[in-house]
Amino acid sequence: MQADVARGLWMWRPTGVGTNNVYANDDAGQPPTPAGGVAVANVLANDWVGGAPTTTANVSLSLVSSSIAGVSLDLADGSVDVASGTASGSYTLVYRICNRASPANCDDATVTVGVESFVITAANDQGSTSMAVGGTEIANVLANDKLGGAMATTAVVRLSQVSTTHPGVTLDLNDGSVNIARGTTNGTHTLIYRICERANLANCAQATATVVPFTIDAVNDYARGSSKTGGIVIASVLNNDWFNGVRITTAKVTISLPAPLPYGITLNRSSGAVSVALKTSSGTYNFDYRICETLSPTNCEQATVTLDLSGRDQ
Repeated sequence: MQADVARGLWMWRPTGVGTNNVYANDDAGQPPTPAGGVAVANVLANDWVGGAPTTTANVSLSLVSSSIAGVSLDLADGSVDVASGTASGSYTLVYRICNRASPANCDDATVTVGVESFVITAANDQGSTSMAVGGTEIANVLANDKLGGAMATTAVVRLSQVSTTHPGVTLDLNDGSVNIARGTTNGTHTLIYRICERANLANCAQATATVVPFTIDAVNDYARGSSKTGGIVIASVLNNDWFNGVRITTAKVTISLPAPLPYGITLNRSSGAVSVALKTSSGTYNFDYRICETLSPTNCEQATVTLDLSGRDQ
């Protein structure tokens, strides 16, 4: 029976007032996250016995059937729960309530549970390391991936490696880390991985993890000096160079010369200082130096030093 109420309609339902009758009414819901959870808080919330709302104190609650093992009924609180990893689809659960004061008075109802596929997003990753040494380049590719707005974890997604440009660059399927084998060829390498929702393995996304050597930025130097007095004209060619975003030190790199230096000019390979010998011929001199990562000697960068020896005292 329906009745007009204010600005809408409401559906009249029997409550069994004045009787021992029980009335179980159907419910519907869905889990809140990809990891499952409570789909219906309490199936008793809209049921009646003898004209009063049902509780576990006045009715007994039992499970009649469930169309899938992952959808269950908690007899203590009346909640319908969905297990993590339950495949997407529509499921039904039938429950029965009986009047504790009159156990022959029972009624059944159906709970419809919808388990949906959630939006899955895999984001690209990048890391850097000493290729010659190896180690863990990226701690977890899943750290910036999402399933249903929440962080993707191995509990809710299945992780797999699609491809890698070098056999020494691999993905750990247990923790999502990207690892570099010792002695991996210096250079940029890429690894493609895929994540699929465990509840719906057709719902997938993939991304690329890029691994690069530590960056070395050797910056050109310029200085003016006196060929008459000589001495140190550049305290260290490393002072304006960078290693992985911080100032370079001789603890991180070694200095070498790709070609002999001009006569009268020396480079201290321990400190990076450039000196001019007394009475060196005046003029403009250019020479190159190379800096290489100490732990990964093939990771190198080169720069040019320009010296203006005008003969004037500085």
